[in-house]
Amino acid sequence: GTDSIFIPTRSAGTFMFRPSTRTSIPFIIHTTSARKNLDIYAATLLPNRSIALSTFGNGVYVVSPDGSMAHQWNEDNILPTNAVYTMKDVGNDILWLMTENGIVRTNGSTAWSYWNKKNGLHGTVTCILRFNGRLYVTTYAGVFVLSAQNSMKRVSGIPAGQCFSLLDFAAGKGRHVLLAGTPGGIYEIDGSSSRLVRKGYYGLTMYQSRIDPHRLFIVDDPTLVAMRYEGGRWKDEGTLSGVRDNIRGIIEDSVGDLWLGTYNAGIIRITTQKNNIVTPKAVRYYTQKDGLPSLRTVYPTMIDGEIVFSTQNGLYIYDHTVDAFKPYKKLDSLFSAGKQDIEVITETYDSSIVVLPLSNKSDDAGILQRQSNGDYQWTYKPFRGFGRMEFHTAYMDSDNVLWIGTSGGLLRYDRNMDKMKYDAGFTALIRKVILNNDSIVSYGQNVSKAIVSYAYNDVRFEVAAPFFNDESKTHFSYQLKGYDTGWKKWTSNHYAVYTNLNEGTYTFRAKAKNMYDTESNIAEFTLTIQPPWFRTGWAHLAYILCIVSFVLTFDRWNKKRLKGINDRQYEEERRQQQQFTKMLIERQEEERKRIAREMHDGLGQDLLILKHQLEVKMRDRSIPGDVKQLLEGQSATTSNIITEVRTISHDLRPPELDRLGVTETIRAILQRIRNTKQLAVKGTIDEIDGFFRKDDEINIIRIIQEAMHNVMKHADAKTATVILTHSD
Repeated sequence: GTDSIFIPTRSAGTFMFRPSTRTSIPFIIHTTSARKNLDIYAATLLPNRSIALSTFGNGVYVVSPDGSMAHQWNEDNILPTNAVYTMKDVGNDILWLMTENGIVRTNGSTAWSYWNKKNGLHGTVTCILRFNGRLYVTTYAGVFVLSAQNSMKRVSGIPAGQCFSLLDFAAGKGRHVLLAGTPGGIYEIDGSSSRLVRKGYYGLTMYQSRIDPHRLFIVDDPTLVAMRYEGGRWKDEGTLSGVRDNIRGIIEDSVGDLWLGTYNAGIIRITTQKNNIVTPKAVRYYTQKDGLPSLRTVYPTMIDGEIVFSTQNGLYIYDHTVDAFKPYKKLDSLFSAGKQDIEVITETYDSSIVVLPLSNKSDDAGILQRQSNGDYQWTYKPFRGFGRMEFHTAYMDSDNVLWIGTSGGLLRYDRNMDKMKYDAGFTALIRKVILNNDSIVSYGQNVSKAIVSYAYNDVRFEVAAPFFNDESKTHFSYQLKGYDTGWKKWTSNHYAVYTNLNEGTYTFRAKAKNMYDTESNIAEFTLTIQPPWFRTGWAHLAYILCIVSFVLTFDRWNKKRLKGINDRQYEEERRQQQQFTKMLIERQEEERKRIAREMHDGLGQDLLILKHQLEVKMRDRSIPGDVKQLLEGQSATTSNIITEVRTISHDLRPPELDRLGVTETIRAILQRIRNTKQLAVKGTIDEIDGFFRKDDEINIIRIIQEAMHNVMKHADAKTATVILTHSD
């Protein structure tokens, strides 16, 4: 009662003392320990009114108000040692234990229990069933039953190996038979012993017919067989023809058709014959072309009176109007749209639905709890408290206790004992503010702001969240107002680093999210970074003066630069003009050379031939005298033309220039003038070959030609002197 005080002793037992009557009575603890003296050190009252007793050699006992043993925490399950000195309940289902080997945190409630090889349970749990008040489980190592001592005992007589299924077979007249599928076939279990019912390979799953309750369907991998139970005896009806696949689940509809879920072949529908069960009327396979999203791991189950199939991509239901499957949309879209992996889905006695993924690595396990209005509420937070594991089966007792079979053992969850406040608030703390990886400006002790110089603009904020249920799953989000545009993504990093921040005022904000998706309050720290000296007001004034001085200096320099550009442009235009003139003269010389060559080699040769022909005709004595006289005139004219052509050709391009050089060409020109006897030419011509470029040699010749031509034409002179010398 509320007016009683619990008094534990080291050696004299435990008592309940009532201050109102000043009397005490012994409090009897029903323990399976052989030791009568429990060596109790301390006791504490848990939120569910159970009593936790710390002992020196037996760990911690959790005792119900009636004295029955609910749990024992020791070295075989969660404790590093059996010596526990004291305990502290800090609220929200967190109990701290002080042991001889350190401090241990555990849940104070008894909502969760766990069995594995330390408790006698070996192998991955594949099926769970309560029969006649006792809990049975099948594993990869055999069949086990939970004893009164809260440990697992192996059912005798069953061969060791992978066992997959259990079935409570209603045999009629109120009699029930417990069957187990084992590596050696189907066994009937009675208490902790068993006997063989049907020899076979594997009883992967069993199903009692609803249409004919005397019939039992067994998946004897990979076939489907039928048996009957009549008169207390089992009769083997045989193997159903047309079915040979990896069958994993069986459900019978209201007309007697069997719906089979398979591991990798989709869904099989068997239309049976009443009087010949082993020869079906039809066997129909449903695959992806019939609306299924995939063929793998398809399992049938009953939800709200309908046959529903779980797949890797959500739940599906049969639509008889089109003989195909469509998504089942009566549950949350999380389960109908393929967002949740579904390995196990089963409806409980209160119409709630247990949903388990194959692994809790990325998907949650949970319960869809049926509400009074018919909707479902997804409860997943209690299932986030254990580590990564695989789920294979689930079973709900009528007292709201859920049993879950995993790859590591057996879990028990008592919803009635769960006092955890999963949405309870908690606090995020800014533990340190570190500048430039060196100076610590805050240890989080009532310091919420700081002003620092610009030299310390690399900042590291370290945060924490005092939430102690699996701290590795606590995530953080940060925002530096004045720098970040929004909150950063959730991360497991407990720090945020910002480098090269500009001057200004920033507010660092941090929040945490625990394993139950509950967000903490927002912690804040304001940091003001002063500007560097070169961005102060005095520096800006100096910058203005420097800019004005620079503009004036630049203006003077630019004017000088523009003048230089104009001068260079003038010189360039002048150079280009000279180059153009030179190029024009070169083109003229090339043209003169070509014309001179053509006149000398073409026209000159033709005239010589013509003159030769005239001379030949003139030597012909048979021609008349007047004709001969005419020919002589034509010959003289031709000679004059030849001379004129040669003169023009020489004037255009003296042929000696290319053959003899510039010196001999000048001497040849002067000699031709002497030969005309119009002008007496004398003087001295030095050797100048090699002193000038080829382009300049023709210009020198042109100068001499033009000078002599002007003398002959305009000077009315008799003698001309030409002197051409050079000096070293």
